[in-house]
Amino acid sequence: MVSIIINPDILRRLMDQQHYTNARLAEETKLSEGTVKRLLKGCPTTYVTASLLSMTLGVTVDELIGGETSASDQEETVEMTAEEALKMLEKLYLDRISDLKAVIVRMSREFRVAVTIAVALMAFICFLFAFDVINPNVGWIKR
Repeated sequence: MVSIIINPDILRRLMDQQHYTNARLAEETKLSEGTVKRLLKGCPTTYVTASLLSMTLGVTVDELIGGETSASDQEETVEMTAEEALKMLEKLYLDRISDLKAVIVRMSREFRVAVTIAVALMAFICFLFAFDVINPNVGWIKR
């Protein structure tokens, strides 16, 4: 996936002009507030995120990036509709969910192993205690 860098000065100026706070912009674009803060620091992002911001702020992605566009660049620019952006986001979230499911499965497998070891250890301790009670001359319990 291609990363792009949104010009933080332009983003801040647009937010100030339209009276957006970090929290309000995050809420309206369905991004996290941390993502908005990272963008204001100049961190790279995806085209989908830039597209969501541009739709919310009423500008083009090129304006957010801060690049000048010539006639040939405008012909090559791929416009993304809100529906396409949402589909792309949905795919990203579904990929993230499947990754998290894999982590949960791995953790539950590790948990099952840990529980099995704990049960085996408890059974062994119970066996030692029972053996000690049955054979008073051997072990810790003396009569």
